[in-house]
Amino acid sequence: MKGSLKRALGMLLAAVLCLSLASCGMGGYTPGSSGNNGSAKPADRIEQLVIGTVLKAENVSILSGSGSVGALNRNCITDPALFVRDRDGRVKGFFFQDYAVTADGKELRLVFPLDRKWHDGEPVTMDDVIFTFEWLRDVKKAESLKTLTSIRKESGNQITLVFSGVDVYGFLRSDEASAPILPKHIWENVGSSYETFRGEGFNVGCGPYRLTGIDAASGDAVFEVFPGNGYLGDVKADKIILRTYEDDTALLKALAEGEADFILYEGLLSGGQADIIKDKDGIDPGRTESGSFFYAVFGKEGPCGELKDLRRAVVLSLDWEQIRKLIGGDLGAIPGGGAVPPSASGYDESIAKFAQNRTEAAKLLDGLGIADADEDGMRDMPDGTALILRIVSDDIPGMQELADSLGQRIAEDLRRSGINAVCTKAEAPAQEQPEAEVFDIKIGRAEVPAGSWDWSSVIQSDALVSAYDALRRASGESRYLEEMKFLQKLMSEELLGFALCWEEGFLPYRTDAYKGFSFFPGVGALNYETLYKLKEIKK
Repeated sequence: MKGSLKRALGMLLAAVLCLSLASCGMGGYTPGSSGNNGSAKPADRIEQLVIGTVLKAENVSILSGSGSVGALNRNCITDPALFVRDRDGRVKGFFFQDYAVTADGKELRLVFPLDRKWHDGEPVTMDDVIFTFEWLRDVKKAESLKTLTSIRKESGNQITLVFSGVDVYGFLRSDEASAPILPKHIWENVGSSYETFRGEGFNVGCGPYRLTGIDAASGDAVFEVFPGNGYLGDVKADKIILRTYEDDTALLKALAEGEADFILYEGLLSGGQADIIKDKDGIDPGRTESGSFFYAVFGKEGPCGELKDLRRAVVLSLDWEQIRKLIGGDLGAIPGGGAVPPSASGYDESIAKFAQNRTEAAKLLDGLGIADADEDGMRDMPDGTALILRIVSDDIPGMQELADSLGQRIAEDLRRSGINAVCTKAEAPAQEQPEAEVFDIKIGRAEVPAGSWDWSSVIQSDALVSAYDALRRASGESRYLEEMKFLQKLMSEELLGFALCWEEGFLPYRTDAYKGFSFFPGVGALNYETLYKLKEIKK
């Protein structure tokens, strides 16, 4: 995931009129109860935590996701997002203490705290809240907020977002929902140069920790608690040291030897990497599902795009056990036809998993009239022309060799079923056909830490685009889950694309020094909840 950092931060139950935050699982959180106000017992305080990472520490703006500081921000350790997702992928308010959605899905009522301060000492105000949404819509041009027509002031700490369409739930599940709150007095005159802005206050946030400096010699980034800015109560550690290690091996050794209390990951560790901490006392390997996975799509043009039974024959020809092992080894699982990973909210486990069945594949091919006309061992089209399926793979940094091996594996399996297939490089389309496709099967990789993956971004299908539009415009959680089931059923029936393996990996963490942390699938023990719940184990 390095170089293409993903924001990794859904549940919104629609009621007859509206939904309160209590229904979203905030578990009795009382507005105004946060902040290090001296109520915590001294025994509960942790003097310092060391978070290890392989990412370089950079003094970035609160809008940047680069480096270790940006990654820490994205996890809401140092600054609050507008909304976050819980361990089950459901949407929860984070900066916002409460929210409600009208039954028509067009208005979102928000309640925010009045006692927070920016790290430069200025109070967080309603003007900052309104500015943040206007900035996301007008400067960043957020797709999920393009139908936001007005922002209505309700009281001192409440506003209502008014959309022209049924778009509230789509916004809540979008990347923009995990954006930070912005200080208007710093960003109001920056405009379109926001990505490169490094003027005064560029890193000022309103979270429970403030970056106080990056040590020039060690490269350590130091964060100190900012009193009064907790969002789930009191954070437990007074200081955070963000320390960069040379590579994953050094990072894991630091965890195993107690030099690092937590690890800030960019993606899951493989089984081979995790062997460093295998069977180590006081280390939980943190085995977890991955939202990332390899997939294949069929080209719209050509025989695969035209013939559903040919697509079915292709899937039935594959040795799924070997594909699983090739991609994930012992940490891989054979996927189902729904094409949505188990980590996604609304995953339908009732859809059958893939299995090789060459006999059934042969029946489908015979029914299409695709037979070995020239008796060379490979089947031909009904008109006698050769059937050759072209397999290509996207550029997948760090995994190209595996992707190419997958292409070869698929080609071999297809040839065993009499379907001639070749792995080839994608060619430039002919000038007279600029949109022509040059593949029958393309291998790619998706990264979806939470939610569902938008297959319509890689598959040309009106039905799929329509299904995703209905999903994005769902008025609430129950409707969203209905649309998710329909989407997975559509993918399993049409087989326009399919997953190649469901993967797992490791996010190890220490269990000998601290207790009370939360472990989020695909995220690990270092998340927005943990530093509010952490307790030191007294020895």
